[in-house]
Amino acid sequence: VDTAGRIIATSDDAERWLSTLEPSGRVPSVVASLAAAIARRPYAHATVTGTEGPITLHASVSKGLDDAIGIVIERPRPVLLAPAIATAHGLTAREAEVVSLVMQGLSTRQIAVELGISEYTVQDHLKSVFGKVGVATRGELTFELFIRHYLPPTLADSTPGPYGYFLDPPTLADP
Repeated sequence: VDTAGRIIATSDDAERWLSTLEPSGRVPSVVASLAAAIARRPYAHATVTGTEGPITLHASVSKGLDDAIGIVIERPRPVLLAPAIATAHGLTAREAEVVSLVMQGLSTRQIAVELGISEYTVQDHLKSVFGKVGVATRGELTFELFIRHYLPPTLADSTPGPYGYFLDPPTLADP
């Protein structure tokens, strides 16, 4: 895109992704927002929801092209999607940190040490999280997040990519 957020060149895959954000064929507002952000810093990214689910766009200045900004579009990696999942469940920043450590298999004591809080505070955060997510145990929490966010791509024959996010399922046209 150029610095005004107008598309200069694109690929067929990029066109498909962009059409899930703006079916009318107009440039999605997130593209213009990223172009504006690049005027203030060398890199910007945004995760938005299109008609086919969440999409992450990464923008940076294109070397060798005057006034051009390169944008990479992909499914969001778990590290980028996790905050959105936490926000969707109404978790506070500290609750999201606790959930992240629970998902890594840490015990209450290990979480307390990692975060510099008491074990009782960890338990209080977990009780709050359980209420917000609608579960009663750590196992149910892990299962709920797995089922909602990782099992559907697996059932659609998607495979994990190199960074933990899922690649699109193969189509008949794929080699």
